[in-house]
Amino acid sequence: MVSLYADLQKVASGVIGEFQQSQMVYIALSAGTGGTPDNPAEPVETEHAFPGTVRGAQFKYIDNSKIFASDMQLTMPADVTVPALDGFVEIDGTRYKIVGVDAVPPAGTPVVYRIFVRR
Repeated sequence: MVSLYADLQKVASGVIGEFQQSQMVYIALSAGTGGTPDNPAEPVETEHAFPGTVRGAQFKYIDNSKIFASDMQLTMPADVTVPALDGFVEIDGTRYKIVGVDAVPPAGTPVVYRIFVRR
């Protein structure tokens, strides 16, 4: 069963790559070195370019507490990296904060990630 989802990851990546709408970059944050508890080090940013599609947040996900109608919804292939809530996404050079991440399917090997972002 795992190989089926691994194959679906490749298919999803190919399809999303064909319909890619713009230049998208996931920016992961990790702890910097050399800081102290009173003066923490600056976080280190690591960039991962990815093919993706973007649209307004679908109505079924809007709950007005975590996801708002003004948020955007991205679809990212799962073979790029695993996005985290402390990261950012740049779309055509504009940085957005990640406010939600859902793996699809929600259990097992993810095929794509549904990411919600806000300015």
